[in-house]
Parts: sequence; C-alpha cells; structure tokens
Amino acid sequence: MFYYGFANEATLGTRFACMRFFRLFRASRRHFAQIGLALVAVIAQATDVAPAWPQIPARHFDLFHYGPPPSLGQDYTAPLQQAIDAVALAGGGTLEVPAGEYSVGPLNLRSNLNLQLDPGAHLKFSARFSDYREANGKFRPLVLAAKCHDVMISGAGTLDGNGDTWWQRQNQIWAEAKEHHVKVRPDMPRPHLLVFRDCQRVRVQGITLTRSPMFHCVPTGCEDVTIVGINIEAPLDSPNTDGIDPSGCRRTLIQECRIDNGDDGMALKAGAGGEAVVAFEYARRNA
Repeated sequence: MFYYGFANEATLGTRFACMRFFRLFRASRRHFAQIGLALVAVIAQATDVAPAWPQIPARHFDLFHYGPPPSLGQDYTAPLQQAIDAVALAGGGTLEVPAGEYSVGPLNLRSNLNLQLDPGAHLKFSARFSDYREANGKFRPLVLAAKCHDVMISGAGTLDGNGDTWWQRQNQIWAEAKEHHVKVRPDMPRPHLLVFRDCQRVRVQGITLTRSPMFHCVPTGCEDVTIVGINIEAPLDSPNTDGIDPSGCRRTLIQECRIDNGDDGMALKAGAGGEAVVAFEYARRNA
C-alpha cells in the first residue's frame, strides 16, 4: 500500500513539521505495470482517512429504455447524454450500458449516478478536435463530472479515447520544433479522458480506459475518491498519456489498478496552495 496525503501547510500544524514535504510524486509505467496502490489524504486531526463511498439510489435504468441500440456508425452522444440526464432528473440510480459499440462525443456525468458499462460495452470517442474545443481555445475532457456528488463509473466496459489523431499532431509539432532547434518541446493542448472536478464521493471501478489523447484519469479538487481494479492502456510511444493524476484531492484510495501506458503511471499533485505529503507505506507486486 502507498498512503499519500494532500493538505494545506496551515492545516498540518507543527505535528508534521519534521516530515518531508514535496509537491509531486511520479511513478513511471515500468514501475507500475501491476500495482496495488492506496492513496489516503491525511489531516492533523483525522481519525478515519478511508474515503466515503458514493451513495447511489437503488434504482436501475436500462439505456435502451431511452432509445434504440446504436446503428453502425451512428453518433450516440445525444441518446446517451439524454439518458444520463433523465436518470439524474429521476433522482439518480444506476444506468446500465449494454454490450455494444457506441460512437460518442463529449459526455457530462451527474450527481447520484452510477454509469455501469457492461462487459463488451465499448464507448469510442470522436477524434474531431472541434467536438471538444471550448470558447477559450482549450479542450474539455471527453468525460467530465464537475461539482458532482455521489458519482460512479463501474463495470467491465471500455472508455476508448481514440487518441491516435491527437498523438500524430503532437508528434508533428515536436518534429517541427526540433527542425527549428526549439529547445523546449511545445505540448499541444489535448483533452483528458475522464475528469472529476470539485466532486465529492467518487468511485471508478473495474472499467478499462484506453488511448486517451492525453491523461487518462484526473480527479481534481475532489474529496473521497476511490479508484479500484481499473485497467489503463496506451501504446508505449503515445505522448503524455499519464495513467492516474490526482490533484489536490482529500481521502483518495487507488488500489489494484493495472497501468500500461506511454508516460507516467501516476503523477500525484498537491494542487494550488498545497504542499504536504504526510505519510506513506508502499508495497509492490510483480507483474
């Protein structure tokens, strides 16, 4: 196990003054081909650092109740988003996505939702840059939960970021920079695959994340995050395809995940204004 805490320096007080503070822990893909990893945010007065689980209402919804199964090549973004919104409007529950091939664009998760991807459910995201470009010129995540509570993605299905086109453009930019003797390689803005932003009680379990244009799973500014038993896959030469990058989160557990990608297996960040890693214990299993 690896215990990792994010906290504001003022929160810690003198009790942890003797501990080593640092901003970033990085683990390469080679170090975490097969991992059992736990991260737990620790604050000075805490007695229970285990993250709370999402409380999902015991209601079940079938995706195809809201529309027919996708036809070959159909853009299924609108039907899937409408189903997600309908479940939220009904008070929440588990939305089951049956096995099948789904061509989708950007999706927004909601509170009180478990998006359950059945075995064989394969959500392949559009490679059109315009689908994700925001007004400020940046790119939004492929899947985003913003200011949500009690949100979960589970099952044995796949979120496929379809990142090849993005990687090709990034490699082209790097090649052009090298040709013009630019010393610092410029990174092209690219979307992340799965982002939880300012959320409470988050759980990601069992699914596969693959071929993200950039980072795969990014919880930012969240509380009570559990990521367990997921697979993250990307080619060894895919640029900046970090596995799990939690930033400024509290009470975070990451356990039994398999990460095989082209960059950092994990990059642990304290977030703006945070500095402290307060306790850790690490054990690694061989692949």
